[in-house]
Amino acid sequence: MSLIRKITKWFIYFAIFDYFFLLMLEMIGELRQKPPSTNDTNLRLSSNLIPEKDDKIEDKLEEMNMDVPKVSECKRQKLEFVHITKTGGVAITQLGSSLGIKWGICHWKKVNECKAPCDTVDIIITKNHDDLYNKTEIPVKYRTTTEPWHSPPHWFKDNPYKNADTFTVLRNPYDRVLSEYYSKFGGYVGPNKENATVLNQWVQKRLSVILRQAHFLPHYFYVFDKRDKQVIDHVLRYENLSEEFPALVNKYYEYDVNLNERFNQRVSGDSMAISDFSQETINMINTYYEKDFASFNYPMLH
Repeated sequence: MSLIRKITKWFIYFAIFDYFFLLMLEMIGELRQKPPSTNDTNLRLSSNLIPEKDDKIEDKLEEMNMDVPKVSECKRQKLEFVHITKTGGVAITQLGSSLGIKWGICHWKKVNECKAPCDTVDIIITKNHDDLYNKTEIPVKYRTTTEPWHSPPHWFKDNPYKNADTFTVLRNPYDRVLSEYYSKFGGYVGPNKENATVLNQWVQKRLSVILRQAHFLPHYFYVFDKRDKQVIDHVLRYENLSEEFPALVNKYYEYDVNLNERFNQRVSGDSMAISDFSQETINMINTYYEKDFASFNYPMLH
């Protein structure tokens, strides 16, 4: 082997080593950096933490007719959960974490009640969520400061679940509104909670708000986009969740799961029922959730 060929060979080896060594240093530097500033309004997946290729090294390798190593895309889950409020989502998220599956809120923030992998975050968000949304896709006035894990994912500029199949859970609108009343997340917190007048006044006030938020947002906006195209792959029913959910999980993962009715537990002393809704409240619910009743065949009271 001639001296020139030996020099060329070692030069190629050195270039490859130099490329990967610099990549490793950049990755270490990223890990040591402090968390992103809360002024950053971009929605970013964890794959964005992978360092970009060095242009000089890339040019050097191309001159030598060598392929530039490709950075593989972040592996996505097979199935993602779109969490509509008061539909058993907390039980689903907790069960998923016990199986090592990240669902719902676990992508967005650390959850103390859940185990790994829910102890890490892979979607970075800020207090100002306004820039995350594609407002041309939102058919109603919507409070974009609401919890993003409860927002319809197709309303974002970059759908975080676009590379996976999705599922969600629907619930009878009357039952869901009653559950919102008792919810510890935005429910009624004043005196005389077990009073029908208090219940009806609270529900009517909440359904009169023009600016929508995730709590009370109709199911229709999650399942269909503004062009009435279905954007959720699997639509489950809260009323049949103990059967439908294990069957769905078994299609994607080799797990036999049981919710153990955790999703259907009410606190002792919560005595209000659908029969306590006044006719005025019933009429408001019928109007507010008109598309839910029509699209998902829930019976409407009159």
